[in-house]
Amino acid sequence: MLQNIKEMLSDGNTLSSKRVIAFLTFLVIAVSYFVDQFTEFKITKDLFDSLMWIVIGGMGITGVEKFAPKTNQQEIPK
Repeated sequence: MLQNIKEMLSDGNTLSSKRVIAFLTFLVIAVSYFVDQFTEFKITKDLFDSLMWIVIGGMGITGVEKFAPKTNQQEIPK
């Protein structure tokens, strides 16, 4: 299971920082939802919305990069 999560968060051979941050933020949202439901501590709407935008932005950028055309980065001659 840990290997599957590592593959999900990687982009080729290395871990994608955008995916890791979005995944960790999703976990924070999930934990805060359960804390909000089952305890007296309440999560503010502003905090939840800002965390949600981090996840949407991280996953959205990663998704767009998959479908964007690849450009050849050539070294500039001196």
